[in-house]
Amino acid sequence: MDVRWSAPVRIELAPGQYRIISSTLEAATFLLKEWPDGDESIAVWARRVCQETFTGVRAAEDARSAFFLACRNAGLRTMP
Repeated sequence: MDVRWSAPVRIELAPGQYRIISSTLEAATFLLKEWPDGDESIAVWARRVCQETFTGVRAAEDARSAFFLACRNAGLRTMP
């Protein structure tokens, strides 16, 4: 079940090109299909948090926080 977040995360993919992620499903999809090359460990952790949100172990805001931190750690420019 997809869970919408209280506030989206805006990611700058390239200068002037942004993606807005507003839910756990959107974050999980981005982490699986569009994650930039490099260290995958933070993305794996964030995907696990998203999965735990789907199963009810964690709250949607935990997934949002994990996604935001993963993006920042990977060097992606974000706006909370």
